[in-house]
Amino acid sequence: MVYGYRFVHPEGAQHTVITLVALANGDMAFTVDGVLHHGGKDGFTVVPLPFRLNQVSLDESGDLLLLSRESSLFVLRDGKPAPLAPPEDILPTDILGLHNAGGAVWLRVTDGAFRRQGDRWVRELRGRELYSLTITKDGRRYGATRLPLEERGLWSWTADGESTRVTGAVADLIYAIVAAEDGRLLVLHESGDILWYDNEGGGWSHIDPLPEPMHDVKNATFRRNGDLVLATARGIRIHRTAVTAWERWHTPAGGGRNRLDEILPASNGDIWLGTDAGVEVRHPDGSISWYEEAVGKDLRIITGLEEDEQGGIWVSSGAYWEGAFRYHEGEWRFYGSEDGLMASRIHRINRDAAGRLWFLGLHGSTGSTRNSTASIATYHKGKFGTFDLEHELAERRVYSFSEGEDGALWFSGLSGIGRVLDGNWTHWDVDSGLRYRRRSAGRTLLRRQEEWARPHRSRGSALLLRYQRWSHRQ
Repeated sequence: MVYGYRFVHPEGAQHTVITLVALANGDMAFTVDGVLHHGGKDGFTVVPLPFRLNQVSLDESGDLLLLSRESSLFVLRDGKPAPLAPPEDILPTDILGLHNAGGAVWLRVTDGAFRRQGDRWVRELRGRELYSLTITKDGRRYGATRLPLEERGLWSWTADGESTRVTGAVADLIYAIVAAEDGRLLVLHESGDILWYDNEGGGWSHIDPLPEPMHDVKNATFRRNGDLVLATARGIRIHRTAVTAWERWHTPAGGGRNRLDEILPASNGDIWLGTDAGVEVRHPDGSISWYEEAVGKDLRIITGLEEDEQGGIWVSSGAYWEGAFRYHEGEWRFYGSEDGLMASRIHRINRDAAGRLWFLGLHGSTGSTRNSTASIATYHKGKFGTFDLEHELAERRVYSFSEGEDGALWFSGLSGIGRVLDGNWTHWDVDSGLRYRRRSAGRTLLRRQEEWARPHRSRGSALLLRYQRWSHRQ
C-alpha cells in the first residue's frame, strides 16, 4: 500500500531531499541542494528565492518558514520571503536548524531549542543539544543526540521536567523522529533501521523486513490525514495509511439515477455511469455532469458505454431506443441504420485490443424483444461493419463480449457461449454442460488500478461501489 512521486534528478546527479513538510492540501514542500520545491501528484515546481535554503518548515497559520544557509529566518507569503525575527537574544550564528514535527515548528539553537507558538518563540529546552525534536499528543517531547557516544540515541522530557534517555534506545545516529497520530514514534536510523516506539507500554519494535520503498529513507513526516511521507535519495514516497478502500456513490434523491447498468472509466479520468434515468459523468475534480437527453431524445435505461480511439463516448440502450449516441468534444450525435449501424436495441458496447468497437444488438426495429435474433455491429476508424455469429448463438440476444489473450473472441447470450479462434467456432450450451443458458463472458474493468462493483438491482435500488488499490508508482 505504498505509492510515490519520482523526483527527476537534474543531469543525473544524486540529490537527497533534506527537509520535507506536508501542506494542508496534501501537497508537499521540500529542499534539494538549497532549492525550494513545491507540488504534488501533478509534479513539482521550483519556488524562486534570492538565497539558498538550509531548511523549510510550516507554521500553524499555513505559512512556510525558511532558514537560509546564512542562518537567517524568513516567512514565505504570496511567493515572496519576508524577514522573520529569531527568538530574543538569539543571533543567526546561534541557530542550528529549523523543522516540523509533531504538529509544531522547532528551532534548534546552540544551547537548546525553541518551539513556535502563534507568532512567538517559546523556550523548550536549555543546556542540551538535541535534534529531530517532536512532541506527541500527550505532550511528551522527544529528541536525539549524537555526542557523547554513551548518550547517543533517543531522549524524552516533559514541559517542566528534565530530559532523560529512553530505555532500550539503540545507540545509533538518528535521522528523524516522527510522531504518529496514535502517539507512537517512527524512528529512522542512519544504519537504515526503522523502528516504532510506543511509550504506553509497547516499547520498541522493528519494521522487519523493510518494504522496498522504505530503504534509504533520510527524512519523513505525516500528513494531516495520517499518510506517511518518506524522503529518499530516489525521490518522495507516500504510504497511504488513510486510504478508504470502498467509496459509495449515490444520488440522495433516489429513483432511476441510482439504478446502474453500466460503468465506464474514461481515459481522461472521467467516470461514466449508465443509469435508468440518464447518463452521469463524475469528473476527477469532483464535479458531476448529468445528461437525460441528447439531440432531442430521452436517454433512458443506459446499458452500453464505451470509449473509441478518438476519446468519443458511445451510449446505447438495450431496452429503450434504437442505435447509439456518441459524445465527443462537448457535442452529441446519434447513429442509426441510415449511418451504417445495423443493430437495434444495443445492449452492450465493448472495445477490443485493436480499438474496434463491438455493438451487441438485435435485428429488427421497434418492438424487438430479448428473444429476437442477435445482430453484431462493429466500428473502426470511422466505419461501421457487421459480424456474423454462428450456431444457435445468433438466434437470440447476445449480452456479453470479451477478447482473450490468444485473440479469441467470446460471445455469450441466451443461447449459451460461443468462441471463434482462427476462424473456427466452438459453442457451449446446456447440452454441453452449462447449468444455465445465459452466461456472462466475464469482462473485468481494470483501469487506473480501480476495481468497480455494480451489484444486482434489488427492489428498485442499486449501489455503486469503487475499490481503490494503491501501489508504488515510478
